[in-house]
Amino acid sequence: MRCLKTYKETNGDYNEFKQLVNDSDFLSGIDSEVSIDDDEAYELAQSLWAEVMSDVEKEEVLFSFIDYLQLISARAKGFVYKLAYDESRIGHKKVVGVIWQTATMRRNFELFGDVVSLDMMKRGLNKLLWPYAGVAMYDEMRKLCIACEGVLCGERTDMYKFVADFLDESTPLRKLADVKIVAGDAFFSQELVKSLGFINAVLVLDRWHLLDSGLEKIFGKPAYEMLKGHLIGMVQSDSSEDFDSILSDAKRVLQSKDRRDGNLETTLQKFADKRDNYANYCIRSIPGNRGLLGSASSEQNHSSALVFLNDGDKTKNTYCEHVITLIKDLLRREQWKRKKTSEILFASNQRMLVERERLAQSVQTNIIMDLRKASDKLNESSYGRFKERRFRADKDLLRTEDTDPLTGESVVKVCSARYTDAPPRIFRSPTDRCGCPERLAEEDMCAHEIKAKGGFDVTFFKQYRMARERVTGSLEGWAEPICNQIDGIIGYEEEIISPPATMNMSSPLAESEEGTDTLLVGTVEDGITNQFESVAAPQIDLFPEKSGKCNPLQSKTVKNILSTVSNAYDHLDEDLKFQVSALSLQLQNLMTIDPKKSKTVTSRGGYSVTKPDQSLIASQVKTRLIPKHEQRTIRASDQLNTAIQNLGRKQVVTGKNGVEIEANGKTRVRNCQFCKEQHVYTNCSRRAFLKMTATEYILSESSQFALNQKLLRTYINDSMPHSLGVRGTPFDNLDSKCISSNFIIHEACKDGHKMIYSVSFLNNKAQPDKKLWITTDAMNSVITHTKKKIKFVYVETIFNKPGWVPLQKGDCCAVGVSNDGAVGFCNDGNNGSSDSDDGSDDEKVDHATVADNSKSAASKRKSRVSSIDFADEVHGEERMPKRATAIEGQSYANAAIESRGMMDVQKESV
Repeated sequence: MRCLKTYKETNGDYNEFKQLVNDSDFLSGIDSEVSIDDDEAYELAQSLWAEVMSDVEKEEVLFSFIDYLQLISARAKGFVYKLAYDESRIGHKKVVGVIWQTATMRRNFELFGDVVSLDMMKRGLNKLLWPYAGVAMYDEMRKLCIACEGVLCGERTDMYKFVADFLDESTPLRKLADVKIVAGDAFFSQELVKSLGFINAVLVLDRWHLLDSGLEKIFGKPAYEMLKGHLIGMVQSDSSEDFDSILSDAKRVLQSKDRRDGNLETTLQKFADKRDNYANYCIRSIPGNRGLLGSASSEQNHSSALVFLNDGDKTKNTYCEHVITLIKDLLRREQWKRKKTSEILFASNQRMLVERERLAQSVQTNIIMDLRKASDKLNESSYGRFKERRFRADKDLLRTEDTDPLTGESVVKVCSARYTDAPPRIFRSPTDRCGCPERLAEEDMCAHEIKAKGGFDVTFFKQYRMARERVTGSLEGWAEPICNQIDGIIGYEEEIISPPATMNMSSPLAESEEGTDTLLVGTVEDGITNQFESVAAPQIDLFPEKSGKCNPLQSKTVKNILSTVSNAYDHLDEDLKFQVSALSLQLQNLMTIDPKKSKTVTSRGGYSVTKPDQSLIASQVKTRLIPKHEQRTIRASDQLNTAIQNLGRKQVVTGKNGVEIEANGKTRVRNCQFCKEQHVYTNCSRRAFLKMTATEYILSESSQFALNQKLLRTYINDSMPHSLGVRGTPFDNLDSKCISSNFIIHEACKDGHKMIYSVSFLNNKAQPDKKLWITTDAMNSVITHTKKKIKFVYVETIFNKPGWVPLQKGDCCAVGVSNDGAVGFCNDGNNGSSDSDDGSDDEKVDHATVADNSKSAASKRKSRVSSIDFADEVHGEERMPKRATAIEGQSYANAAIESRGMMDVQKESV
């Protein structure tokens, strides 16, 4: 380590060395060092021990942590520790590290030990400068948990072997051979992992370290810069074909050099041979990989320890205490983590309780009954995945029974209903497991297994997938020490211990009990006494939900429960009234102050109050309640002041404290709702340009535009011409940004018996993006506008092109329901009147028309040209005809059709 040179310069004087180190920055951490000689660090740690152990006054202080650990092991059930000694020295053994495990850590390793991360944190956390070591994992909620932790003199192979042996001895229910993945940095190799005892585990190199600095260390900086893209592609490859292709390209790059480097080509081949340790597709093929690509849990553990030891400071490390203090603080962190996880589990169980109650009140279909079985066994995260896959199994998969032509045995095939060319999943026996990545990642039931097995099967789930009420510890393999120590001097909180149980790591938990549903009939007055066995519910093909999220009860259900309790309260006996009263008081407290934004503070005298936090205090209304007449007066005054200021005039405003302020006038800037330029949208040149080649529809919930959406649907359904042929695969689903954008309809095409549409969505500057083909469902989504904010739609199909044919009856293009046959009219809110644009700030709604542009329609209306008076074209847009009333016997929309048809005739005559 860095202190070795300073220690040698003091000629072995420990007191002088300690003074120099404490006055420098050596204790701030050594993670940033480029090169650390572990042999020198190991020698320094032993030399420090040799120097200090010769001093009788210091011996008691340095060895106090051993006494402390002995006291903990005598007081805390399940706590074990082990000292690491230097076995290479002849004579007395020298301590080079210590590691410990609590009952909770033992239970963590029993449940979640399929994937472990090994690493050491080289920080100056203790006076001996020993690195922190911990075996980190993720629990069922992807929260960090620890199997064991300690401090060791250096990152050496014998130290990792010491940790592995300790785990094997202290946790007999989880053998090292049962571990499937060991994640670590470049210090590890597959051979080292097997020598530690993880004989069936696959080494997974940490992804962040590998991409950040690992590849550069392996190949050297010049070669890394040359092959960087290829190396990253090999790491992130999703199939063996992609990996081999990228590897071949990298080899060609090296072979194309004028001077070939044989060592570099050999290094590349060796790196490729270790693909099982880093390639995406290799890692995802490991059963139980949980979607992890490295030792993220170790890095999270190191970060958590540093932040906790530094009282929440995430920027630097100022913690450097004696080993006994470090052990005490790390045990305090473990206690805090245990309580935090138990709180999360409690909240999760409450959500599952609500989910079970909601399922019980739903229609009892096959899916709902299957979900009820799963919700009784699984934890929230596992149940959420099963729920999503259960719906997908019924919706997208098909199950068939067939005979294997080679063996003649009966097999079950599960095929995709959506992708018919996809290969089927074959199950030859009831215990066969699926090999899809979805099942391998979490080792629970995938959609294929759910379809093949007919639903939920608890035997296909690991034990850690089952629900648990709180974090508990394990005493399996722990022997209570035979000693009598002083009780109560360490302040270690006793852990909750689960009852002893055997655990078979080779097969998942298999227990499933079918409950009998009963129906209770009766009233509160006469008592609920009659019980009837529930009748099998009718099987209905129903998909009540599409996501795996657990939802709270609906508002109607909560109201019904509260109403039932309120009505029955007077008829209950006294004991039930007390229970209902207690629950009512809890509801009252819950609705008074948010418990998440408050805490209970207790005084020395024994008094306690609920103290809200600053965010809750800041959210409270600071002003007094104002009567309605004062509110109207203030609102009118504000509007008057705003109007005066908008006119560009100065005004003097008097505040509540009597201070007068002179406010300058301002000119109101209006932004176009279409192109965001500084003009009103009725004078937008971009709109005028688009309307030269298309018909404009303005969609809005406002009353003046309410008819337009219906007219647009009618035109698309009944009158829009279309082309024939295949135009590519259309989009069926669009994101929310596209749905809310203005757009242009360029073309319609008949694809088989369905219609597809070519559209372009406009950006904020009213410029079109690239053309897309969308389905009828997608078209229905984009023309469905339920907001007051106006939306512009431009239809270019009013001008026929060669090859287009009119819409025929029976063509499947329904994008909405139209009760009348009206087409081609966009209501302007003014009943057909036309106002000239006087240039004022008030926006005037222009008149857009939609009409049938065919010559036949124009010729039919030619006789009526003389009865209509047309307005001039203003700003490049056509105004609606001036009429006093609608044509007798025709709807308003039909009048617009006639007007537009005669307009076409007038244009032809001109």
